[in-house]
Amino acid sequence: MGKTALLEAIFLLKSLNAYEIPFQLNFDRGIFQQQTFDVEEVCEWLFYNKQVSKAIKIKIVDENDEESELILSLNKALSPRLFPLSPKPNSRKTIKNLKLEFKKAGQKFLEFTTFLTPEKEERMRIEIQQDKEQEAREIEVFPTSVFLRSRLRVSPTEDAEIFSQFEAINKQNEIIEILKIIEPRLKRLAVLVTGGIPMIHGDIGGDYLIPVSLMGEGMGRLLSIILSIMNAKEGTVLIDEIENGIHHSVMEKVWQSIAVATR
Repeated sequence: MGKTALLEAIFLLKSLNAYEIPFQLNFDRGIFQQQTFDVEEVCEWLFYNKQVSKAIKIKIVDENDEESELILSLNKALSPRLFPLSPKPNSRKTIKNLKLEFKKAGQKFLEFTTFLTPEKEERMRIEIQQDKEQEAREIEVFPTSVFLRSRLRVSPTEDAEIFSQFEAINKQNEIIEILKIIEPRLKRLAVLVTGGIPMIHGDIGGDYLIPVSLMGEGMGRLLSIILSIMNAKEGTVLIDEIENGIHHSVMEKVWQSIAVATR
């Protein structure tokens, strides 16, 4: 198993608030370039050697020796529904759904089945069918989980939205003080709209505020990391190849910044 695959497994187990994650993983890998509503086609690369007949089992044991287990399986769909697939040679004979079952301390804690349906403008929508036994009881909310891939950058809009939330509660200075470890000239941050896209800009003493991503030494990636950590208190942030886009000469300061953000 590679490092990225291990992080993906942890992310799956820690992301049960967002049931679209199993579908999103392969889209983020760049495997699919066009729309599809075939659950098996989207999810089969999650399974080793595409052996979709075998369930995926991911288990962790925490510091209190309590076990948590996530089971993913592709099962035949039992409920009829429209399935907009063009006929293909050797096409599948059955429609499958993705089932997720979460166990905690050996007991079934959460179970639901997901499938894909069309939305307006041919977009994909993920539908969920929850285990009937759970409809009558309260479901615990899982802490936030974030996976920062080495290949995919967090969009400027997402960073700007998270920063705006901290600014609304007067916590923007905490972020600025952390970034000063890398860029001591930084005086303030502001969200400006450039080309119709909100982006975080910084004041480092020049005539103009400049996009943080143009400040060099991986400031844009570091800002995404810091915002994710601060936005996922009590949760999990997974960073793939943290050194990507960051010059080796500032890595020590990057670790200092992360340590401050996690306090």
